[in-house]
Amino acid sequence: MFRRRVPVKIAAATAAMATMTKSAVEVRLLRDLGQPVDEVAGSDWKKMAANHAEEVRFDAPSMALMREKAPSFEARMLANLKRTVAEDTLRNEYDLHLRIHQWFANSPYPVTFEALNQRVYAELFLTPATDPWLGLLQDEAFSAVARGGVVTGTK
Repeated sequence: MFRRRVPVKIAAATAAMATMTKSAVEVRLLRDLGQPVDEVAGSDWKKMAANHAEEVRFDAPSMALMREKAPSFEARMLANLKRTVAEDTLRNEYDLHLRIHQWFANSPYPVTFEALNQRVYAELFLTPATDPWLGLLQDEAFSAVARGGVVTGTK
């Protein structure tokens, strides 16, 4: 069983950088929302991924779907996607995968799927179940909208 950790509020920008495939979309949105995004930590991963981008392959049905969904799909878009997938793969294999194995090795008890799943989302993806806003609702951010625009319930 994993030790329970005290929930920590994580900024969406920090969580976005934990998974590169998602962050390719999320970082632009977060910048538009005025949230700072630190990409310096990812620069080493980007450099390593550049050496592996050409190894990324997509099957014919995937390529057809991409062309259907993005009619302006072009070689530059494919190259960017390959770099992102290569970076995500490297992070998964050499960082996230390693940390999960360390959790198992350091746990004195068998680990349940539920406990592992909660820990993966809370500590690796930085999107704990305790934060329904996934870091997008910041206490210190000013909003001119009543209650920060948060609507709860049916009223």
